[in-house]
Amino acid sequence: MKLLKLSALSLAILSLTACETFDAFDDSGSDKGEEVTPKYANVSSAADIDLLIERAKAEERTRVEAEYARQKEQQEVFARLKRQQGIAGDKPPYAEPGKCYAKMEVPALYQTVSKRVPLDLDLKISKEPEYEQRKILISPEKQIVDKVIPAEYKTVSEKVLVTPETKKINVLPAVYKDVEEYMIVSPAREVWVDGPGNKQEVDPETGKMRHKEIVPAEYKKVKRRVMLQPERKEEIIVPAVYKTVEKKIKVKDEQTVYKKIPAEYKTVSVPTADPVSDKQETKYKTVVTKEKVTDVHVEWRELVCKEDLKPDLVEKLQKALAEKGYLKPSPPNDLEVIDGIWGPNTLKSLEKYQQDQGLPSGKVTMESLKQLGVIN
Repeated sequence: MKLLKLSALSLAILSLTACETFDAFDDSGSDKGEEVTPKYANVSSAADIDLLIERAKAEERTRVEAEYARQKEQQEVFARLKRQQGIAGDKPPYAEPGKCYAKMEVPALYQTVSKRVPLDLDLKISKEPEYEQRKILISPEKQIVDKVIPAEYKTVSEKVLVTPETKKINVLPAVYKDVEEYMIVSPAREVWVDGPGNKQEVDPETGKMRHKEIVPAEYKKVKRRVMLQPERKEEIIVPAVYKTVEKKIKVKDEQTVYKKIPAEYKTVSVPTADPVSDKQETKYKTVVTKEKVTDVHVEWRELVCKEDLKPDLVEKLQKALAEKGYLKPSPPNDLEVIDGIWGPNTLKSLEKYQQDQGLPSGKVTMESLKQLGVIN
């Protein structure tokens, strides 16, 4: 952006040069016969244009500062009118009961401003430049694609999983067998039989001999089902299923081969040195000035009432003034500076402090006491 502005300014200066050259002719196009020396007749190089640009920039800064000063002056006029409206009347518009006020002259307020200003710029006279042959780059070295070698592939076989290995639960039924067996109908028992025999005895009722005989047990043949093996669960592993496929894999990547195109140069004539014989860099200096912020004016200020100017307050004020080097003994009357008594020496010291600080002077204002740290 800065380069664009400077280029535009350079074109403007060159147009001024052209305009002044054509001013030597009247409207009809005839020569008046007068020898006219254009204002920028010596402008013949880039260095001269740079100097003119610096001068134009300095003039622009001067114009901006003048406009700033004019606006500031208008603001001061408006502020002065407001203050005049504020001090009209017998009491301030913001007065509070039980407090004392007075119209006091407020000194002008200044601020220190530092500015960097350019020194005077003089247009230097150009001399005829010397030239030398120099090679300049027209087209830089570059690379272009010469050929592309395609990628190489090969076919390989590979087992691909079709179905993964799974687990299956089979339920095996119980195993039974039919068997025949004898079931007792009547168990073996002993009975008494008449007549002699083993284990004989006399029947007490009949008086005859009797003996015991064993009656064998009675059985019958039955069929029943016996479980040889109970029902059970069995885990079966179903193996994975694979198939063989063929695929291409890259063996070598594609390659691009580049060819270098050398840089192109052109031989031209260029000046060997700065054509301006005694060119100097633009120099600046710092100027410190005081600028007025406000004029002398009258305002209402709050004071310490007479009945409130008691010895303890006066003593605090005297201590504060003495610490800052304003209150000193004044023989033969005031030999003791801190005595709590309001006198001319204390008043004179307070006025000096107020004047040095740019405060309204001559009375004990609340503003002065706050700045001295006597009150909060």
